[in-house]
Amino acid sequence: MNKILGIFSGPAVKVAVIQLCILHNQTEKNLEAAVKLIHEAKLASPDIVCLPAAFATGLNFPSLKRDAQTIDGPIVTTLRALAASLGIALVFGLLERDGNDIYDAAVYIDESGTIAGRYRRNSIWDGERDYISRGDPAPLIDSRHGKIGLLVSYDVRFPEASRGYFTENVDIIICVASLFHIYGFAVESLCRARAADNACYFVFCSCVGENGFAMLEYMGGSLVADGTVMKVDENRELDLLARAGQRQQIVHADLLIRRKNKIGKELPYKADYLDNWQRPVHGELQA
Repeated sequence: MNKILGIFSGPAVKVAVIQLCILHNQTEKNLEAAVKLIHEAKLASPDIVCLPAAFATGLNFPSLKRDAQTIDGPIVTTLRALAASLGIALVFGLLERDGNDIYDAAVYIDESGTIAGRYRRNSIWDGERDYISRGDPAPLIDSRHGKIGLLVSYDVRFPEASRGYFTENVDIIICVASLFHIYGFAVESLCRARAADNACYFVFCSCVGENGFAMLEYMGGSLVADGTVMKVDENRELDLLARAGQRQQIVHADLLIRRKNKIGKELPYKADYLDNWQRPVHGELQA
């Protein structure tokens, strides 16, 4: 936690979002660039630093087996040591190999360098099911900065992917992503909706560059949204705390968790959700 912003708002959780340019088939260079940018982001004294999905390898079907690394491989080992030395939490995407399975995963490393949480993407599109294994919903990470939920890329399209976090009173949802620009028109709206759906902060950490296999550009557009904003008056973007463009850059945002929780207690969303959508229907629980 950092400086006190006020007795009612409480201390801010400072988040840095690194919108990395992913180079095709350049794992070592991508990792080196990420480490350099993490050091740069550290100058603003963040609590949490985020990197995109599969930031070091990209996600290229022909080379998945070669590119994927285990949870104790060089990518994670490097970032664990870096988190511990800088005293920051890191959230990043990993193309993870586990036996014969390959997952599009997100990893949370805390300030001590410990792997405090991991999530493997549950939302798999039809064209990648022969290459990527489907993960399972993951519990919230009970961190020193609040209750954190992880998502990866395509999950943002589905409200169901984050709804379990809502029932557990999530504070921050972090979605690491490597989505293509051609499909990105609705993504900002979806991120803002996921923040509002779950009355929480939503961090979308995207990338730029080109996927060499698909020959498509990544969309960029990283952002941080505040889902507790109710009254906007003439400012229709009051919920956007930070937003990146279409280049490699770092954006920062202050997340006021105490304020978010105070507002959340005044909202009827959770009770109404449980009453309307989780009540028994004809003897069975409604999905």
